[in-house]
Amino acid sequence: MTILRTSTLAIALGLSLGLAAPAYAQSATEVRAKVEAEASKDAAAQAAKDARHHANTAKTAAKSAAASGDAVAADQAHRAAVAAEAAKNDAVDSTATAMGAAAGAHDGMNKVTAAGEAAEAAGEASSAASMAADASAAAQAAANPPPPAAVVAPVAPMAADTAVVATTGGAAGSRFSIDTAVLDTNHDGYLSRDEAAANLTLNSDFATIDGNSDGRIGMDELRGWISSGGLAKNSLPVHDALSGVASASAFQMLDVNSDGMISSKEAAVQANLKARFRALDTNRDGSLSQSEYDAMPRKK
Repeated sequence: MTILRTSTLAIALGLSLGLAAPAYAQSATEVRAKVEAEASKDAAAQAAKDARHHANTAKTAAKSAAASGDAVAADQAHRAAVAAEAAKNDAVDSTATAMGAAAGAHDGMNKVTAAGEAAEAAGEASSAASMAADASAAAQAAANPPPPAAVVAPVAPMAADTAVVATTGGAAGSRFSIDTAVLDTNHDGYLSRDEAAANLTLNSDFATIDGNSDGRIGMDELRGWISSGGLAKNSLPVHDALSGVASASAFQMLDVNSDGMISSKEAAVQANLKARFRALDTNRDGSLSQSEYDAMPRKK
């Protein structure tokens, strides 16, 4: 009798343990499904938040484009803003689906399936948010187009040539040079009125040299003027040109832009002044006043 009772108890205990193992495994799977569903719901909610932000940014860009008066940009920005709004709505709908699925993973009968649905909805919300971001970027690009590319004028042949010609005046062997590489500050192969102003002779003879009257001196025009003797006939080395000229008058001749100061560029046309420029510029403002220029030693 005792043996029979013991056997019955052992059988009952074995059956209980056998049934408990699958139940425990099922419980662990459902817990994991709940956690995953909750994470999917949070991800979907963040995606919807991002999509709203992108849609609002696109709307602002569209308003800016409309105010610019550029009809093409306004149309492009408007279309992009509409696309961003649609993507935002998709993200919101997908988030609602993810939230419903997450609730099913908590309380429903098939928690694992519900968790899978939540993950799928979160993925759709994320894709919609990315589409909203792209549309927002397109709207902003339409509202704020990049500045037009600078038009580079064709460079004249040998634009960096240094034209050096002998002068007829001054000491024997003296030479006067026009360094186009220095004067042509924007490197477009031409000398504008402002660029030519840094050279005394070019400044005074600009209209003559500018044969086609287009407001700039081309290198071919400069070479032609030099070849015809224009520089030799009309110029002296700056040292000779200023020799014996009163300081105030010399200062005015060098101050080609008439701003009351001699810049380092203006001083460069006279070798002696160029060499002493830093020493004469006592206040270190990068230019010489009349009083600073007057301090330069003069040859007797």
